[in-house]
Amino acid sequence: MAVSWMEVRRYTHNHETLLLNIGAQKNRPKGWLNIDTYPTFGAVYMDATNMRSLRTASFSAVLCEHMIEHVPKPTALSICKEIHRILKPGGVSRFVTPDMHRMCAVLAAPTDKERQYVALTRRYLGRPELSDVDVVNIMFRNYGHQYIYTRAELCQLLADAGFTATTVTSADDCDNPIFRNAQGHGRLVGEDLNSLEAFGIEAQKK
Repeated sequence: MAVSWMEVRRYTHNHETLLLNIGAQKNRPKGWLNIDTYPTFGAVYMDATNMRSLRTASFSAVLCEHMIEHVPKPTALSICKEIHRILKPGGVSRFVTPDMHRMCAVLAAPTDKERQYVALTRRYLGRPELSDVDVVNIMFRNYGHQYIYTRAELCQLLADAGFTATTVTSADDCDNPIFRNAQGHGRLVGEDLNSLEAFGIEAQKK
């Protein structure tokens, strides 16, 4: 499938502030260019590893919510480099992704939060018989996941892509207000499950 140049051109022509949502799926916030490799209505086909149709230093913000874990780590680095390229100086990107530490704690040192996460996962999937080990395996093997990050690992990946300033947040608490009405994964799986399962990192381009 080819990139819809006309849709990209129309968006960049009609918006003074350019905002990009990578891996949009059903989350297509207004005012954003929503892209996906399997686009639904309101989104544009584009492979995030090859965003040559987007001008260098043209976007103010990029959202990458529950997408980076769906590609191998080397591919994730290529995506982060492309995001860095298209951001304006001072532009910010936000990544939300499942938390490796949460998965490890479910088995090694569960607290009330880990037990709540397991219970919410069982309820979301409609499978009350799932064991703790089942839940962790589902996170690693289902949904098309390729690589689960810790906060430190993702911060290092972003540094390798050229970002020099990162801020770690919860999945649902954005540091930069530009992202507050753009996220959609919590509406899909439930805000409680999303906040327990994932974390956010915002990275600024100097």
